[in-house]
Amino acid sequence: MHFKKGEIKLKIQYKARNIEISDAMKNYFEKKVEKIERIIDDPSADIEVKFEKERESSIVEATLKLRSIIIRAKETTTDFYASIDGCIDTIEKRFKRLKERYTTLKREKVQPPVKEVEEEEQKIVKVKKFVLSPIDVNEAIVEMEMLGHQFFVFRNVEDGQINVLYKREDGNYGLIIPQ
Repeated sequence: MHFKKGEIKLKIQYKARNIEISDAMKNYFEKKVEKIERIIDDPSADIEVKFEKERESSIVEATLKLRSIIIRAKETTTDFYASIDGCIDTIEKRFKRLKERYTTLKREKVQPPVKEVEEEEQKIVKVKKFVLSPIDVNEAIVEMEMLGHQFFVFRNVEDGQINVLYKREDGNYGLIIPQ
């Protein structure tokens, strides 16, 4: 069965921290998600949204999961509705940029991307295991940008070694290749 853009209805999973999610908030989020549903053609796609209240901040973090792609956005404002708007806009922009880049990369016959890499903070609070499918450096850059991370671990298609791609302060990228 082949789905066309606009025929997909995303499965939405809600999570909350320090707040109870109202029906109005859910309805507003579902209405905004329709923007994304119009451009997706993956029936396995789903989206997880986390609402969090910290002091005066209203935080919304959304993670769009496609076949092997994960796009995440996080928005912090004083109002949940504004945070939802920002989050959905960011995901939509990242998805469109991803589609554009993959269209270019597909012409070069690049393999599918790797799974998500979790960022680490000062102490280890989560361990993430994932499969490292071989990809090239350009595709790793695309994946890192889609996740909004500062670094990305991947298996380089050229030599099969694990590499680390990172974003430099000057806006360029660095690549760590073990010896």
